[in-house]
Amino acid sequence: QLLASSLTRHTAVRSKTNAISSEWRGGCSASVSDQAEMSVVPGMLQDMFLPASVPELVAFAVALGAGQVGALAPEELALVRDADSPPTECEVDWIRNLIRSGEDPLGDAYCTIRSPQERRPLGQTYTPRSIVKSMVAWASDRGAPVRVVDPGAGSGRYLLAAAAEFPAAALFGSDIDPLATLMLRANLAVMGLGSRATVRLGDYRALELPAVDGPTLFLGNPPYVRHHQIAPEWKAWLLETARIRGMKASGLAGL
Repeated sequence: QLLASSLTRHTAVRSKTNAISSEWRGGCSASVSDQAEMSVVPGMLQDMFLPASVPELVAFAVALGAGQVGALAPEELALVRDADSPPTECEVDWIRNLIRSGEDPLGDAYCTIRSPQERRPLGQTYTPRSIVKSMVAWASDRGAPVRVVDPGAGSGRYLLAAAAEFPAAALFGSDIDPLATLMLRANLAVMGLGSRATVRLGDYRALELPAVDGPTLFLGNPPYVRHHQIAPEWKAWLLETARIRGMKASGLAGL
């Protein structure tokens, strides 16, 4: 009966959070810090604790420490001003423990809140964890970088996985979506990676990376859109950038 009523989402969920968390987690003081413990919780029950709207997702990101990882951009601050009321301590602990166990509850919530049709114009795809793991392992076989860059970082699935694989590497993530960069900052904060990370809101093509003494690993699943969705100035950018580097490119290429 409790589960059924909670499917009406967060009006009911907020009032029942403590009771549910007490039953499944042993209360707020319980520590759920490893994958084995998290796996015993039914998926539907986990979903009940996920943010169900953009203002609520922003509220969770702030509560998890998004503001502690670099200075927020004006667009991010605008989202924070319109955020929902702060989540309860139990809800924050629950999401934090999911993140620490290797899950991406914020990214999962984002993909539920914004449909594939809504995400398509920006080419936003949140890569399955199995693919992220395989790509990081492939990169690891080729040596350790001093910096890892994800040009379309989203909630940070690649950066967090790379941070664990390359503990000495600096992290750089950018995204054009301010909600994504808030999620990225929150995930980095939860994992204690804020001091290693730089987050930039903006189009990666317009950003500049400082020089580093050593190899940079570019890792991720960059936003892909068909060529007719790319503005003429960016098609020109692609052709000129490729020419400078002695490479060939086509104005009909997707990016």
